[in-house]
Amino acid sequence: MSGCSPKTILLIDDDPLFIEVLGYGLRHAGYKVLSAADGLEAVEVFNSAVGIDLVILDMIMPVMDGYEAFFKLKRIEPDLKIIMITGYYEDERVNEILADGRFCRFLKKPFTLKELIGEIEKLASLE
Repeated sequence: MSGCSPKTILLIDDDPLFIEVLGYGLRHAGYKVLSAADGLEAVEVFNSAVGIDLVILDMIMPVMDGYEAFFKLKRIEPDLKIIMITGYYEDERVNEILADGRFCRFLKKPFTLKELIGEIEKLASLE
């Protein structure tokens, strides 16, 4: 991404309405949006798609949660920029990832599209 705004975002959440609404807002803001309903599907989409610049990752999901998906995605692409989202910030695993996580941000649900785009832009400015 190298200092420019991401073009393609992978949005991962198990709530189809959340994906639809947030995906609409991101597309309206000029991003291409791919989606996945859980961590396992996210890894499959990431492996098959080309040019994913940033991931928005819900931490609490069935099948494969966001924590496991985070580490699998980081093994594939260590410099991948990820925004973790959840309504449950009290989890120590989030703090561990943020403490160690270069190219990581966190947003607590609920958040606004403007807040999310602000976090996207902060990550875009990192080298």
